[in-house]
Amino acid sequence: MADEPKKLTYETYLGLDKLLKCQELESEKAGNRVAEEHLFIIVHQGFEIWFKQILEDFKGVIDILNEPRISEQTHLSGITTKLGRCILILKVVIQHFEIIETMPPAVFLNFRKYLKSGSGFQSLQFRQIENTLGLRPETREQDQPGKGYKNALNKEQFKVAKASEDGDTLFSIAEVKKHCRHIDTNCFEFKH
Repeated sequence: MADEPKKLTYETYLGLDKLLKCQELESEKAGNRVAEEHLFIIVHQGFEIWFKQILEDFKGVIDILNEPRISEQTHLSGITTKLGRCILILKVVIQHFEIIETMPPAVFLNFRKYLKSGSGFQSLQFRQIENTLGLRPETREQDQPGKGYKNALNKEQFKVAKASEDGDTLFSIAEVKKHCRHIDTNCFEFKH
């Protein structure tokens, strides 16, 4: 009997078989399992999943703004929906910090040593969000010249980071679009 296609279920659609197995505790690997490390991983994975959605919405907004004509009714409502959702997502992310704060600092220190130099500051997607908003590398690195976030990235991640630095930003597009040359009652046409 040939391989049958996987039946689409809640679990297969969401990839839960993979998702729920990707919490690997470094403390457990070292033979000294600290249960709170599981919470730490889950919260940070939650950040990354939400960051992925923010980046998806930012891309959608940039795609709309890059169109030569923007219909107020169709396009602007899409922009406000996506950016409004990003604001709500960031509120959820802030709540994740409240969950982490339920972990006593001493417990965190019990497994922190196993994380070596790992840090949330190394989040590629967070840096992509900063880049897409318009934060320039020279601005970011004023505090620590030559110690940019890209130093900690592998080759593939570096390409992704560089592309987000070099790509369109919400700030740069907004700057261009505010110099509208033609307006009619139903549509905005931007020339740049």
